[in-house]
Amino acid sequence: MKKLTGKIIFILPNMVVILSLIFITLWILDIFNPGMNFLGNKISSALLIIFFVLSLINAIATIALERKREE
Repeated sequence: MKKLTGKIIFILPNMVVILSLIFITLWILDIFNPGMNFLGNKISSALLIIFFVLSLINAIATIALERKREE
């Protein structure tokens, strides 16, 4: 179980960084070409929800690990 938790703790921040870079890229593309509507389609909306959920899980895991270390 600890092995799986360690992998999740390692992968989760990487996924958040990847999704952040995707949204920064889509935002820049949307500025230069608003007609393409990169941030207003269903795929980017689904990725945004995934990004929010992963960010929340990442924050909760970080807080839990910090509290565990303090004990």
